[in-house]
Amino acid sequence: MPDDVYTHGHHDSVLQSHRWRTAANSAGYLLPHLHPGDTLLDVGCGPGTITADLAAAVAPGRVVAIDRSADVLVTRPGGLGTARDADFGASVWYFASPADRDWWSQSWAGRATSSDFAVQARDRGLATDADLGRIADAWREWGAHPDGWLVLVHGEVLATR
Repeated sequence: MPDDVYTHGHHDSVLQSHRWRTAANSAGYLLPHLHPGDTLLDVGCGPGTITADLAAAVAPGRVVAIDRSADVLVTRPGGLGTARDADFGASVWYFASPADRDWWSQSWAGRATSSDFAVQARDRGLATDADLGRIADAWREWGAHPDGWLVLVHGEVLATR
């Protein structure tokens, strides 16, 4: 198996969280820098939900979106790229409501047993089906716990000319 794989793959359990993403919740740091008529390159665009929002922000500008996997690409309407040496930041996603916990726990339980992550874990001898089942059960248990919460921290880099 090549070393340069997207570990989670593009199983529906992965794509459901990718399709949830918007420019506001995943690229908010970039939005103040976009202007009508800008040209934008979205590298690793996935299903294009963020790209569609970015395209709206730069319309009538041009957006080019690329992803390593043709299977995940979705055609969306459509430069700025996102690493200048000083423009770094971070944002977070925070999930604590019962609905958020349920959604994320089911998504990650599915990833643990059905995505490319599960295939790679088994193929590399890192986990058995029973191990992956226990991981999925742990995600569901976390999702059902009233005190459960999840924070995902994102590093952000803005590249300009």
